[in-house]
Amino acid sequence: MSRWESGASERIARAAIELFAERGFEQTTVAQIAERAGVTRRTYFRHFADKRDVVFGDHDRLADTVAAVVAVAPAGSSVMQVLREGLRVLADEVFAGQQQRLRSLRAIIRSDASLRERDEHKNAIIAESGERAFRERGFGETESRLAAGLGVLALSVAIDRWTESPDGADLGAIAIDTVDSIAGLALDDRESLAWKRGGARTRS
Repeated sequence: MSRWESGASERIARAAIELFAERGFEQTTVAQIAERAGVTRRTYFRHFADKRDVVFGDHDRLADTVAAVVAVAPAGSSVMQVLREGLRVLADEVFAGQQQRLRSLRAIIRSDASLRERDEHKNAIIAESGERAFRERGFGETESRLAAGLGVLALSVAIDRWTESPDGADLGAIAIDTVDSIAGLALDDRESLAWKRGGARTRS
């Protein structure tokens, strides 16, 4: 049995994603996933708490990884430098080789309201972890909260862009372009506000 269960977690996850794509998340049962994976229900629940856990089982690890990435950024880095470097590390060390898997997962998540809600909760946990890490670097409370939220938003949008891109696209480059685009929106708004204030003083 121990030999047969070797790699069970990976087989279960692969079988679940296949079935979710074929039949829909709501219509797929744990029994069907276990049968497709070649394991018992008992083995299934040894690895996953429920069906949703197959989709989001790694969110705790990702939250810890995000905190670690923020913590090890070079001393003196600005918020944007930490975000750019952190997103590049996550792309290279966490998501490399998973474009097709994430493409399937994103489609499954979008198809079910409970999964979309769980996805939002997962992102909130990751943001909280990132916020604590930014505060431990010495950034203020508001700045840390904004930085963590920006990072989660940039990562989510970048992964969406990546899964919609041709196979082999560079997630790291997409992620950095995404965070720079968000920063650019803020810069455009700041410049526009400065221009408006300047115009108001000129008219007065």
